Amino acid sequence: MKCEAAIRSSDHKNMLSVANTVAKEREARAQAWRNWMITTMQMLREEKQRRDDTSAALGGSLADIAAFMQEVEIRQGWTPRPDDGRGIERARQLAKRLLDETATAKQHMEETNGTSAEATEKESIHENESRS
Repeated sequence: MKCEAAIRSSDHKNMLSVANTVAKEREARAQAWRNWMITTMQMLREEKQRRDDTSAALGGSLADIAAFMQEVEIRQGWTPRPDDGRGIERARQLAKRLLDETATAKQHMEETNGTSAEATEKESIHENESRS
């Protein structure tokens, strides 16, 4: 009987050891995935910021060009018509849209970054408590 109990105890210890190893491997894979996700999200945020900055600069430049074109028309004595084909109003509308979208995206990013920072901090605290 003692032999049987010793075998069961040994089997139980082996099963626990295997389960712990599997759990550690699973946690390592999960942590690697979280790290990859954080890195990828940071790269995407940076790319979005670059694109937003470019759109803002483009919108401002386009607005300046439209204003210049209108000023030239006025100085030359041309009568501006809405359907003149030169697209001053179209350029203005596109510039406005680019600037508005950039402002909206910036506001959204600020709100999201605040939420993201809080979530990251909570996750870090949770991981530290788990290790203790």
